[in-house]
Amino acid sequence: MTDWRSIFGHAEPYDEQVDGIETTIDTARDDGYTVVEGACGTGKTMIALTAGIDLVRDPETD
Repeated sequence: MTDWRSIFGHAEPYDEQVDGIETTIDTARDDGYTVVEGACGTGKTMIALTAGIDLVRDPETD
């Protein structure tokens, strides 16, 4: 697994973002889907971008 924290766009992620990013990465590697629901400003877009970039940059990911 790559270090997604180096991709993350802010100084520190919220605890919920850490869980969301790691869950999204793990689920994508298992060919699954992740649904993220949250209020405005909770970091849903940052979760998706961080997980997606991490997966694209990881040479072990298809």
